[in-house]
Amino acid sequence: MERIGNYTIQRELGRGGMGAVYLARSLSGRYVAIKVIRPEYAADPRFRERFRQEVDAARKVGGFHTAAVVDADPDAPQPWMASAYIEGPTLQAVIEQSGALPEERLWQLAAALAKASIRHGSATAPPAPSGSARAGSSRSAVSAR
Repeated sequence: MERIGNYTIQRELGRGGMGAVYLARSLSGRYVAIKVIRPEYAADPRFRERFRQEVDAARKVGGFHTAAVVDADPDAPQPWMASAYIEGPTLQAVIEQSGALPEERLWQLAAALAKASIRHGSATAPPAPSGSARAGSSRSAVSAR
């Protein structure tokens, strides 16, 4: 199996314009979601600096509505960030299966994300639906996307 840092890749969780997210396992058996940046972005020093800022901001936000960053290496040949893995369907899957979320739930989710971003001055690009997990029926968390 392929390794990233001290993590063994289990499978791909998703892929987007910036890179891919993998389910991986730590040496102690903990599951994490690892965001790995595409090589063409890794070659750009300005992108690396923005990614480093993203990692720093994500570490500050932590809390009930976000997956905690547990490790990262923005200076690796292919920069990566590992977040706690939250089992559950993605927001995209929930919407595809059940349709749009009720307005009240959307406002709760938006408020929680905005509060976390504003509190820590870490507003970045909004999370993609494929990078947002719904854990249980009333809690959502944004993971590495």
